[in-house]
Formats: sequence, structure tokens, C-alpha cells
Amino acid sequence: MCWTPGQMGTDGNETADKSARQGSLHPFTGPERAIGVCAKFAWEVIGDWTRRKHEEYWQSIQEQRQGNGFLKRPSAKRARDVPNCSRNQPRIMMGLLSGHYFLKGHLFKLALAGSLG
Repeated sequence: MCWTPGQMGTDGNETADKSARQGSLHPFTGPERAIGVCAKFAWEVIGDWTRRKHEEYWQSIQEQRQGNGFLKRPSAKRARDVPNCSRNQPRIMMGLLSGHYFLKGHLFKLALAGSLG
């Protein structure tokens, strides 16, 4: 059934109405129906999940004990500060975190320092 007199008798509209009536008789099939959620809330949930997974991964790493000793957990603030550092500071930070900086223990391993004491 068409809703306006101008749609009466138009083959496309009649066919669409007939298909809509037939479709409404069948139960809904498809993905779950969406529930409206505020975008800000969704981003907060996703961000919390991401931070939690990143922290779990950070704690599970066994190879980076030097870095884990300096940094107990990942920090978004520290990550944002890195691009604002001078050119030399990221190199020093990575050297300290990886244990490959000119510290006495590393120099001893390379046989460039006499003793650790």
C-alpha cells in the first residue's frame, strides 16, 4: 500500500511496498542489534583495555630486565615527552633502558673496564 496518491500505480513503489510487507513477517536475522553507546564512553573503555593489555605485556617480558628495572610500567606521559627531547637524550634513554650504555657493568662485559668494584 502506497502512502501518497502520487506513489499509487508506480511499479517500483508497489514492488517495494510488497517486499517490505513480506520482510516484516519474517523474524530478524543478522548481526546483534546495536545498542546506542556514547562515543566518549566507548573510547574510554577501549583506552582502558589497551592500557591494561599493554601493562600485562610489559610485565610479561623477561628479556628486558634492565628496562623493567628502570620503568615499572609503561607511561603515556613519558612517551609524549620523547619527541620534545634534545637529539642526544633519546639515545641516552635507550642506552640506559637496554643496558647498552657506557656504564661500568657494560664496559666490564666488553672488557673495557678493569673491575666492577
